[in-house]
Amino acid sequence: MQRLTLLNLDERYHPAILLFTGFYTGTLFALILAPTMLPLEVLYGEFRLSWETLIAGFLGLIGGWMAYRAARQHQEAIEKSNTFLAITIARKRITSISGDIYELENSYYEDDVYIGICEDTCQKVNELVEEIAKVGPITNEILDIISKISAEETIWKRKLDFCEIKYGPLSITNEIHTYSIKDIENQVKSVGKHISSLYKIIAD
Repeated sequence: MQRLTLLNLDERYHPAILLFTGFYTGTLFALILAPTMLPLEVLYGEFRLSWETLIAGFLGLIGGWMAYRAARQHQEAIEKSNTFLAITIARKRITSISGDIYELENSYYEDDVYIGICEDTCQKVNELVEEIAKVGPITNEILDIISKISAEETIWKRKLDFCEIKYGPLSITNEIHTYSIKDIENQVKSVGKHISSLYKIIAD
């Protein structure tokens, strides 16, 4: 099953980053490199203090900073809009997922029935993560929780794929590491913990 990344690689080339790089480079030149060149100019009598040039340079720095701030504010607005959409998606799906996890943690099922419910719930969690991943950049608070849910869901799926019920406890002889029902029960608790954290945020 294809996994979607929660990070947009195009963010590396965001205008704010490029503007900040230009601002930093200009400041570095003005404060460190340019002064080292002044003695040579003075020795040859070519140095002329130009207030117009200094003011223009200062205004250029201010302009670069303002452009960076504008780009950053634009990015924050996008993240806020995307986060609202991510929360809307989560609210539509999380009630069903939370109910399933509650039943898995508090009800008794035969092993094969339990595994079947786990597989259905794990798929629901995967669909939640993938749908939010398509939204784009979101705030760090939501991103952190979704990333943790994604990681725990991946582990959960692996344990379900290689549980003892499917392969038997002696599958190590076939170089397959299997997981017990207890392993899967513990994984359900791990997923449930992060689902609860997400539920608290989107309920506010």
